[in-house]
Amino acid sequence: MEISVLGSGYVGTTLSACLADLGHDVTAVDVDPDVVDAINAGESPIHEPGLDELIEAHAGDALIATTEYAAVPETDVTFLALATPSKSDGSIDTSIVESAAADLGAALGDADGAQPHPVVVKSTVIPGTTEDVIAPEIAAAADRPVEAIVEMGMNPEFLREGTAVEDFTDPDKVVLGAEGERVHATSGRCTRRCSSASTPTSSRRESGRPKRSSTPTTPCWRRRSAR
Repeated sequence: MEISVLGSGYVGTTLSACLADLGHDVTAVDVDPDVVDAINAGESPIHEPGLDELIEAHAGDALIATTEYAAVPETDVTFLALATPSKSDGSIDTSIVESAAADLGAALGDADGAQPHPVVVKSTVIPGTTEDVIAPEIAAAADRPVEAIVEMGMNPEFLREGTAVEDFTDPDKVVLGAEGERVHATSGRCTRRCSSASTPTSSRRESGRPKRSSTPTTPCWRRRSAR
């Protein structure tokens, strides 16, 4: 699969490297040119056991980093993996996610795709943010109705510092939320390849209500075979 990941911080870098190691072609987008240069040079911008080896192995081939959004509309799915720091009152700051959503919307609007683009949120956000904040931001920047430009999903991360690569490749759970069949199936293709004994829990919105479902998993050692 062709996958784009917006944000190359802790979660985004781990996600990009691990997806590349599973055989996907990954475009990592970040606003920091130093981070982009490091990834393209085969160096991890963060310290995490096992990550240096993955990036060194796949940089310039299955993993490409850029500051531009031009290639994003051509990918099969986009993951938002951006920071949501805490404000002084304890609430989360979604300004970074909103800014990336606007840039994504502009790129999707310029591309004028025939189908809504699957977008999966991995950033830590409160319930309702995906539908009430992120999707409208993308649609406004694209100058298109939400349903015409994007199909939203949610795949929260459960990565722990020091064991993030292991947590990705051998998770104890995978949670998916989706508002449509296309984003549900697309995001599921990504996560099933990094699940071994775990069973993903997913929900699909039908007639305004979520539907629970479980899908079979595929062992994570079947790598470099997803293209």
